[in-house]
Amino acid sequence: MLSEIAAQQASATTPLVPDWLRGLIRAVRREGMQPKDERVRRLYRQLDQKKLLSQSPWLQARLRYFWKNGLVNRSRPITTRRMRQELRRLGILPPIRARPLQSTALRPVQARPVTGPIRPLAQRVALRPVAPRRG
Repeated sequence: MLSEIAAQQASATTPLVPDWLRGLIRAVRREGMQPKDERVRRLYRQLDQKKLLSQSPWLQARLRYFWKNGLVNRSRPITTRRMRQELRRLGILPPIRARPLQSTALRPVQARPVTGPIRPLAQRVALRPVAPRRG
């Protein structure tokens, strides 16, 4: 009984991200999409209904570009990061949760094995005599 109440309170405080929005972010990040993708239309309409579209001209321009041209299959980490930041700022995506303190503890790091000979940073150069200066 208490666990059900706690689960309801947790779900009420943290909005769930719909599957279509996760798919859209994944498509922007690496999968690509066809022009006139329905997920882009849904996000655009949702932002427009909440009057949030004018608060982010960058996101508005990106969504229009995605709708018109689609995206080819390649990695876009910067666009994805900025899109997530904008959606978090507008309240569409939940904020990033803070990590527990025990997970931020320092972990032992293993040293990489040295592969091959170590070359010196500076190289020796042969010196040649210079002709005396005339004049």
